[in-house]
Amino acid sequence: MIPTITALCLWLGCSNDTIYTYAKNKQMYEYGDILQNAINVCKLCNENGAIEGGISPQVFALLASNYYG
Repeated sequence: MIPTITALCLWLGCSNDTIYTYAKNKQMYEYGDILQNAINVCKLCNENGAIEGGISPQVFALLASNYYG
């Protein structure tokens, strides 16, 4: 399974918008830093998967453009 923000949100029981709102407004939300770290872990896993060949370049491009701006 490719780690994604959507999978993280399903596991946590919240929406993508909630994760990004909390991560962007770290001063307002106690868990903002933790959620930003979780986003970074998803990015890192996807990048490593693309480098190692576990994720195709097309899938990585889709994930990167849709989830990581």
